[in-house]
Amino acid sequence: MTGFSLQRRILMGFAIAASLCFGSSHAQTATGKVVKVIAPIPPGSAMDQTARLIARELGAKLSTPAIVENRPGAGGTIGTRAVAIATPDGSTLLLAGQGMISIAPHMMNNLGFDPLKALVPISPVSIIPGLLVVPGNSPFNSLKDLIAAGKAKDSKLNFGSGGIGTGSHLMGEMFNARMGTNFQHVAYQGSNPMVLALVADQVQVEFAGAVDTVGLVKAGKLKALASTSPTRHWQLPDVPTLAEAGLGDDWLPYWVALFAPAGTPQATVDTLRAAMVAIMKQPETAKALQDFGMVQDTRTLEQFKPVIAGDSATAEKLITRLGLKPQ
Repeated sequence: MTGFSLQRRILMGFAIAASLCFGSSHAQTATGKVVKVIAPIPPGSAMDQTARLIARELGAKLSTPAIVENRPGAGGTIGTRAVAIATPDGSTLLLAGQGMISIAPHMMNNLGFDPLKALVPISPVSIIPGLLVVPGNSPFNSLKDLIAAGKAKDSKLNFGSGGIGTGSHLMGEMFNARMGTNFQHVAYQGSNPMVLALVADQVQVEFAGAVDTVGLVKAGKLKALASTSPTRHWQLPDVPTLAEAGLGDDWLPYWVALFAPAGTPQATVDTLRAAMVAIMKQPETAKALQDFGMVQDTRTLEQFKPVIAGDSATAEKLITRLGLKPQ
């Protein structure tokens, strides 16, 4: 009886082990590994929250553990490079914005890789409305006031950015060139430090994502002088657009998308894309993105691919025309 019981326990042990192994294999059918979404920005920002949303939903769709790893610095290119050189097996993904993919290569020396060649787009995710903002205690209450002060020969005003080569940097330089202002550039490591510096009046103006600034505007810690998007922000209907102010309608939009390393097997890319299509169709995804202050990007991948290269070409032309030197 004892021998029979021992044998039965051994067989049951084998059965349990086999079922656990099968369960583990089934849980990681997409890549065979835990999926890691690199967010090349500091924790806490809306883009970071978006990365966590995507990781959570991808993990659910693929029945695979998924995590977010923040790798900020150098305008987001540190995290971007980490994915560009990662093993192309679908286990390391990148949630990146336009500045990191289409602008940085033209603004940074010795980047070491070409994002357009080193990465493959999986899915567009969102568009971030932008605002031109100043500190809450700023003496400037209109674009006219700001431009006049920025043109003064003795102006010592600064504009902040999330890093060299970011969209906020290029927008500031475009503003200087178009308006004849002399705002000096101060680069920070990401959007959060940039916005905090503006709240503290360490810089006097910024082009920032509405996701990081609307709440501060409503709290009186910042003032929004203009929307950089084609339309007014739904939470700040009284703030005019740059186009309405006669400053042009060709300011660069800011998109966010999911990428994988180039060379990732097509079957894995297809699996990831199918999962993202399903995620982006969920009403709760659009609601979450809006809660973060973003607009869901409803373009198909086929519609979005040309935008990446097109924005890169536009950025290169602007940088050349503005006489900006890569740093």
